[in-house]
Parts: sequence; C-alpha cells; structure tokens
Amino acid sequence: MGLGVTLSASGKRLFVNEAFVRIFGFRDKQEALAWPAGAQVAPEDWARFQAYRDSLKPGEVSVEAMDVHATRRDGTPIITNVSAVAVMHRGQRAVLSVVRDVTKEREAIEALRVSEEASRQRSDELGAMFAISNILLPPRAIP
Repeated sequence: MGLGVTLSASGKRLFVNEAFVRIFGFRDKQEALAWPAGAQVAPEDWARFQAYRDSLKPGEVSVEAMDVHATRRDGTPIITNVSAVAVMHRGQRAVLSVVRDVTKEREAIEALRVSEEASRQRSDELGAMFAISNILLPPRAIP
C-alpha cells in the first residue's frame, strides 16, 4: 500500500497522498480531506495519539513512531504505524504525518508469539513427564 502522507492543522486535513487514501479506504483524496484529522484513530488510542501529536514542536523531528489502532472508512479495524513532525504551514502549526498499515505484520508477530508460547508450554510438559517417568520407573540396564 505504500506510505500514506498527510498534513493537518487545527483538526483539518490539508493534504493527503494516494497511499493514505488506499490505507484508509477512501474513494478519493477529496473524501479523505473532508474527514477530520485523526477521525480514523480508534477510541482506545485517541488520548495517546493526541498526546503524541501535541508534544511535537515545529522543527523537531520525532524519532519515535507509534502504533495506532485505527479504522478504515468501512469500519474495518487496522493497525497503523505513525511518524510525525510539527511544521509551520502558512503561519500556523501543522503536523506532517507518515502512516503505514502494519496490520498483517503485527498479526504475524502475535501469531508467532502465541505459537512460541504453546511450544514452550509443550516442552515444559514433556520435561515434567520425563522427570516423573524417571522417578516412577527404575532405570534399565542396557545389555
């Protein structure tokens, strides 16, 4: 999908690129621009996202990107990774953001984590079974 780029100020989007339109499932740039800035951020991440955005100072590049739960125009939940910098645009503070859809990456990482945990649990159970069998069964001589 590429890197979505948006410029916003005072709660309004001033610019979006085609990748941003695709990431959030808008019909076109005009529709994306009509939605308020941050409208796709999920309620559980809104305060954290707003604090991140508000902490940016013009001219300072944020080296920290953050994952943000969001929703596409059709309501589909996605996970985005957002990097932003505050800039001055026509005499007012604005935020230039780069957005990447990382849903599949984060789902794969979570599936791997769950699989590793299940493997670790099975390994622990096998270890316990061997320990019990060594206690209950006398050692056998090897001919």
